[in-house]
Amino acid sequence: MLSHPPPASTIGAIRKTPFSPMALPGDKIAIERPARSVLSGDVIQRAVAGDRAAMQEVVVAHYDTVRNTLARLVGRASDLDDLQQTVFEHVLDGLPRFRSDSNLNTWIGAICVNVVKKHFRRKKYRSATEDTGTHDELDNLPGTSNTEERLDARRTLLICRQCLDTLSPSHRLAYTLRIVMGHSIEETAKLMGAAISTTRLRLYYARKNFAKASQRLDPDRDEEAP
Repeated sequence: MLSHPPPASTIGAIRKTPFSPMALPGDKIAIERPARSVLSGDVIQRAVAGDRAAMQEVVVAHYDTVRNTLARLVGRASDLDDLQQTVFEHVLDGLPRFRSDSNLNTWIGAICVNVVKKHFRRKKYRSATEDTGTHDELDNLPGTSNTEERLDARRTLLICRQCLDTLSPSHRLAYTLRIVMGHSIEETAKLMGAAISTTRLRLYYARKNFAKASQRLDPDRDEEAP
């Protein structure tokens, strides 16, 4: 349930106006796998048929999940607003073509992945650790109040970010979806629109290159990613 849902508006206004920059729980990178949003079949059918109220329900129901997914895939708070806007534009434009035998959560998740993939290819993404928004997220890590443990957790997350930055876009997405977010290999392949064999190969090289980067950046730590 959204603590601060996006403001009610018509679908036309949603397409033209950036989403509310209000502070949402999704503004911080979630530690757990984002929860799946559930909508009734009736709402989905009405949204596919072009009912504006139902389309608005789809946006509200998936607002936080999309935000969290993008945060995990991109790792920089400054990019989230534009990417989230783009994702929902694709969702609203594509709903009339959504197949009733498909899963809405998976379909929207695949849109997130495609938007991020194009984002990575379109511009040279900076290191996540250079973004001040990410520093804010690191300052707000949940867990123990023990200063030493929090500093260690912060260092671990920073190294993880740096290791991810060394991967190619496809390898980074495969690694994040499978290892960080906990999707199955089948789910990861479906979200990336790739064959399972291709996804396994990407994941193999992603893990290998991540481990090399981790060893170089933190030779005293043998663990993989958190």
